Amino acid sequence: MTKDTITKDTVKLIIYGIKDKRTDEIKYIGQTSNLTNRKYKHLHEMDRYVTQQIYKTGVENIEFVELDVVNFDEVAEAEKRYIKKYDTKNNGWNQNDTYKPISIEGRMKISSMKKGRNNPMCKFYFSQEELKEMFALYYDNQKETIEKLSNKYGCSSSTISNILNYNHYLTRDNEELKEEYNEVI
Repeated sequence: MTKDTITKDTVKLIIYGIKDKRTDEIKYIGQTSNLTNRKYKHLHEMDRYVTQQIYKTGVENIEFVELDVVNFDEVAEAEKRYIKKYDTKNNGWNQNDTYKPISIEGRMKISSMKKGRNNPMCKFYFSQEELKEMFALYYDNQKETIEKLSNKYGCSSSTISNILNYNHYLTRDNEELKEEYNEVI
């Protein structure tokens, strides 16, 4: 799906629940376009009420469950319906009946602002000096394997591989590195 084809009619959103596995009760209802990213945020945004409740309950005792997939125009009503069905406002972690969905344009703007180093899922930022050191250790001296570099810099082998092959946002448009190492690759 391209930017041109993203409309209110083509966007599907997930209504999800956070279930307490000990009691089999749904404790929270939410909406998202990406449940994996939303789960990550719920587990890492420590200043949020829901996150605090998750840790109070115990991460091992909760489960994220997909309840429904709805069109963009239906998401607010669907979320409200599920909050009422599971009574998560009175007997759970929802603090409101529903949340107004962000417009398609707003979602696209937020998405474009969270690319590369602004992406909250991105844990690694390397300085130009560190990148030069990686390239030198790997291409010039051939002392380090990708695995050794990933251990040295505390990231995955695929991150190092993407950096060294210009498939990472830090090196994709890095003319200084390309000028020095393009012939080697």
